Amino acid sequence: MTLLLGASPLHAQEALRSALLLDRSIEQRPPQAAGSAPVAEGPHLGPVGLTLSLYERASYEDNISLLERSPRPDTILGSGAKVGLDWAATERSSLRFGTEVGYIEYLRNRQNSGIEIQPDSALTYQVTASDLVVTLFDQLSYSRRVLTEGALANVTSLPRLNNTIGARLAWSPGRWSLEQSYSHNTFIAESKAFEYLNRSSDFLFLRAGWGFTEATRAGLEASATLTAYDVSKANDNHAISLGPFAEWQILPTLRVTARGGPSRTYFDSSQAGAASATLRAYFLGGELTQQLTPFLSHTLNVTRDVQPGLYQGSSYIEELRTGYTVNWALTAWMTAGLSLFWESGKQPFPVQAAPNALILVPESYDRYGLGPSLGWRFTDHFSLNVGYAHTDRHSTLRGRGYQSNSTSLQLSYSF
Repeated sequence: MTLLLGASPLHAQEALRSALLLDRSIEQRPPQAAGSAPVAEGPHLGPVGLTLSLYERASYEDNISLLERSPRPDTILGSGAKVGLDWAATERSSLRFGTEVGYIEYLRNRQNSGIEIQPDSALTYQVTASDLVVTLFDQLSYSRRVLTEGALANVTSLPRLNNTIGARLAWSPGRWSLEQSYSHNTFIAESKAFEYLNRSSDFLFLRAGWGFTEATRAGLEASATLTAYDVSKANDNHAISLGPFAEWQILPTLRVTARGGPSRTYFDSSQAGAASATLRAYFLGGELTQQLTPFLSHTLNVTRDVQPGLYQGSSYIEELRTGYTVNWALTAWMTAGLSLFWESGKQPFPVQAAPNALILVPESYDRYGLGPSLGWRFTDHFSLNVGYAHTDRHSTLRGRGYQSNSTSLQLSYSF
């Protein structure tokens, strides 16, 4: 188990972000032939391959509200399951489902307790016809944690549901690869205090690439997003991005991906937090993954993007994030891991100027974090994981820095 530090490394421009999450969901392994045994060892339901694990977790956090002074500690208990289903419905179609669903219970601040669904949860149905692949998908997450959002401080909980449903068409004539996807996203904040975040978006994504080898290609990516808010109409916007990408398998044990380019966000109102009604920015993404030895691997990733704002009246967040993880198989039964990250962001932050008036002031912030972990599989089915995480936030605004420490213990059973 590696503790989650900061936000997901895949939060690019919203349409591009959805496309990259889908890449991971549908490219874990190729579909199996109909009637064949499931590829993965373990339990199965008839022709359906099944992976299932249950877990119990306990953690102690010393600053659940991300406060600069007088932090509030709490003990958090959690129970949940990780489920994976893989079914080759026909010779040319497959259905795949994966999720992690759990319930967390705060012992002191019980109002923050509730269900959580991990952001990589997805249902995909894929149909293949010669060099044409059609994928229908639904990506779902539900979270209430705030430490994953670098822009937030002085907040205890933000319950939110994020669901994206859509379709992708991929065509691979020869060495060319052409992809197009459309999806609809719904974001719902459960708390009335955050209802200004409720919105719906339409995503369009295009990708054209040339394959130099089976695992190396380069090309162009373009995305467009149209967003309408339920309450705060000043935040309504449409955004576009365009840039090159490259995926390079340098060695069997070394892979590099890179992408980047300009982005433009056009707000319906010039009062949406930008200096004008148009925000000119750029996006950047890169990842290096290397298997150093059969027992040691590491990953370095960098992202820079524009995200929707999280505070009332503030429409955007610009953030640069770097992360590094290393995983080491100490023995056949023991593993160790380490995660490091650094974030640097800026956003318009609302300040109360009068009883019914907010003004936006610029905030710049930096966050640093580390998280070592140790895992022990003491039987074929049971495993125990211990982890620690430290996060340190610095801000140009008074009262918006904090330090957070957490320790966790998780017992898992895999079928």
